[in-house]
Amino acid sequence: MEKPRVRQVSALIPSFLACKIAGQLTATPGFEQAPVTSKYEAIRGRLRGKTVIIYRSGSIVYDEALKEVRSMLEEALYEYYKAAGIVIGSDEAGKGEALGPLVIAAVALTPRQAAYLQSIGVADSKIIPENRILELAKRIKRFSLGYSILRIPPFKLNEMFRAKEKHGNLNDILAKAHCKVLKSVLSKISGKPAQIIIDKFDSSKTNRRTKIIENALSGLRVQAIEKGEVFPAVAAASILARSSYLKWVSRNLDVETLRRVKEGDYSAVGAKESLPRYFKMCYLK
Repeated sequence: MEKPRVRQVSALIPSFLACKIAGQLTATPGFEQAPVTSKYEAIRGRLRGKTVIIYRSGSIVYDEALKEVRSMLEEALYEYYKAAGIVIGSDEAGKGEALGPLVIAAVALTPRQAAYLQSIGVADSKIIPENRILELAKRIKRFSLGYSILRIPPFKLNEMFRAKEKHGNLNDILAKAHCKVLKSVLSKISGKPAQIIIDKFDSSKTNRRTKIIENALSGLRVQAIEKGEVFPAVAAASILARSSYLKWVSRNLDVETLRRVKEGDYSAVGAKESLPRYFKMCYLK
């Protein structure tokens, strides 16, 4: 008989909240504390036969069947976020990769939605396994006020790069794309959001492109923050963007072709004329 599949959740929360959860966990009936196995663990134990680990960094690993642990996380996070109001975040995927599209996404979350999604593992997509990305993307679409995803395939992006006088450089293209998805999400919510946060993509000192986005959003303030994925709405947007990117790759390249491409064999996709369909050509050059 096949054993039931163990599904671990890894949630990343502020470290001071992790200390609070550790205290609640030790007071939970049935929790059996065990010796920690490294200096990075704050507490380790078992609840209903399933392992729970709280790391000093704020990472909490638990079995998804432990709904009481998820509830503890959600409530602690909600208390932390409840005064924040509605937050819209946006982020992109595929910017640093020659293969595949450029994808930009935006998500609007209430404090309760932000707390729930973070409690089930929503974080920066770069630290989440690919199979988990696709699962979390479904949850984000279901448990958000609104979302928008814009995917620019390589062929179209190559055309835009060639018409630089019209579209500008990569950061100009990103600014316009962020505008589009943010406008779309704003149209799906009532009233003004408390915050609009984008993961910072423009390193210029003038913040010119952030101002362009603000002007396109009728003067609403936009914050461009480095490592903005610490905000649940931005993290959720990064997951939706990454999920869309991964889906494009899986639909356009089979496993063997992808393996060869990752090893540098670009001819795996076909003749040289085929490359612009799959790659950002300026990256290859």
